[in-house]
Amino acid sequence: MWIFYYPNKQIQQQGNYSKNKPDGNWKWFYPDAKLLREENYSGGTENGASSEFDEQGNIIAQGNMVDGKRDGTWKYKNGEYIAEGNYVEGNQDGMWIQLYADGKKLLKENILKD
Repeated sequence: MWIFYYPNKQIQQQGNYSKNKPDGNWKWFYPDAKLLREENYSGGTENGASSEFDEQGNIIAQGNMVDGKRDGTWKYKNGEYIAEGNYVEGNQDGMWIQLYADGKKLLKENILKD
């Protein structure tokens, strides 16, 4: 287990290396020790579930990575809107919907991969 620290001695990130490359579950933290991001690696490349959190612990981005690229359904959330759609090999593809935080539709668009 490798652990990197902020100057205030709180953990900044932690995870494992295999053959000098990130491997397995990695976590990043805010300076106050709250979880910032969690990702999974295989042979130095991001593969599997990926999540990012705001400082209150709410999920602000969540989806799946394949060979270092977003793939499948991803959800994004900030204080003003929520977005959800699909990626194929790192590119937005298909129907994307954006809603205001109160649930009212902001945008619906069909994005076609070139």
